[in-house]
Amino acid sequence: KRYMIKKKKILFFGFGYTAQALFRRLDRQKWKIFGTYFSQKERKRMPGGTLLKFSRSTLVPNKYFKNLTHILISIPPDKLGDPTLQKHFLDLAHSKTLQWVGYLSSTSVYGNWNGKWVDESFPLRPIEMRARRRLNAEKKWMKVYNDYEIPVHIFRLAGIYGPGRNVLESIKRNKARIIIKKGQFFSRIHVLDIAKVLLASIKKPNPGSIYNVCDDLPSPPQDVVVYGYRLLKKELPSPIKFKDAVLSSLGKSFYKDNKRVRNKKIKKELRIDLTYKNYKIGLNAIHRSIN
Repeated sequence: KRYMIKKKKILFFGFGYTAQALFRRLDRQKWKIFGTYFSQKERKRMPGGTLLKFSRSTLVPNKYFKNLTHILISIPPDKLGDPTLQKHFLDLAHSKTLQWVGYLSSTSVYGNWNGKWVDESFPLRPIEMRARRRLNAEKKWMKVYNDYEIPVHIFRLAGIYGPGRNVLESIKRNKARIIIKKGQFFSRIHVLDIAKVLLASIKKPNPGSIYNVCDDLPSPPQDVVVYGYRLLKKELPSPIKFKDAVLSSLGKSFYKDNKRVRNKKIKKELRIDLTYKNYKIGLNAIHRSIN
């Protein structure tokens, strides 16, 4: 049996880029807010909230789970698995007040579909180790939902961009290249639209649900780079064929997955109207904000 608590209390496991976007949307008068950081270097400001150190050797004290109503997990799994679930499973299982648990996963769990459209019903066949770890974590969280009725929701995020993290920044730092791989598609999502989806789910919980979180326009990566250059009125560099591009192993891994991700479920179930329906709208807004 779960008890309803009037004062909402949320714990962010990991207070990074996406978690901060949701944090800024919460009404501080109605929420008690806590977050975790791994090291002093990663510690961010949390005005109106409390930050706690969390690692495999430094756990969040039990008292912070008392009357906890919401949890957002954005810490990626490592080779040992999901640290939040492994270290705080008993705190979650014994909670009688949890109304919503959000786990941030990735669309990389779908693997490669050679540019086809995929939705939440598609088979999962991740290629890279990071994606396989994500899928394993998803399975563990869903088992916890099924076995203990912990109100888990999984959000498969596409490539995240937004203020301070976008192709315009890469171009300004001379890090952007126009790499051509025929038929390649990437899906992306503006960080403020992720926050919008999470808030909608918090207001309308549906435990056990899995959502793709992406915009309406999966696009070839070079289209986004070219648009960024034109927005900044900079001369386009020469395009490079993928087979000729010098990329890190991480860079190459992004090109192994080729799919277009559908977002119909967030629109139908959560009534989401994306603010940044495609990368052009998103980059235009970012460009206006810095000029």
